[in-house]
Amino acid sequence: MKNQLEFYREIHSNELSRKNEIDASIGFPTTLLTILIAGWYYLKDENFQPNKIANEYVLIAISICSYLFLFSIGIAIIFLIRMYLNRFRKYKYLPCSLDLINREDELYKYYLAFFKKIGDKKPKRKAMSYATTTFEQDLLKYYVEFATNNQLVNDGRIKDYYWSRKILIVSIILITIMGILILIK
Repeated sequence: MKNQLEFYREIHSNELSRKNEIDASIGFPTTLLTILIAGWYYLKDENFQPNKIANEYVLIAISICSYLFLFSIGIAIIFLIRMYLNRFRKYKYLPCSLDLINREDELYKYYLAFFKKIGDKKPKRKAMSYATTTFEQDLLKYYVEFATNNQLVNDGRIKDYYWSRKILIVSIILITIMGILILIK
């Protein structure tokens, strides 16, 4: 039981560490998003129009790229928000230490009263043994349930992060095409 409890405690701990790693990874896409939006505003600025007489097809292509760029940025923002807000789900943590010690004490008192009632010769020793075993089983259930929940939340967050990066790459391509079209028009 101890090895099993330690195994699931470690899984639970690893998922909480993974949560912190995912939280720390939001900086790069946020910075990239800011730079892309600033670049789009720069390209849309009236002062950065090299040729005032433009080909109509180029203007249409610039407009289409601009709308696709804004759409892709909006989708990337949605994925980043979902990632940052844990996909609108909560992480689960163990109860506070006071609750755990109270539960352990409650189990001990329950088993002590039970073994005294049935007339056992060593009620304190048996009560301690049963209370410890039951408490470890309770902890194991907590670890399994909470680690599973936290893993599902982390996996979803990683997927959102992955999609936001993919969409930001599409945004980079679109803004590059816009820049080239503005230069050749």
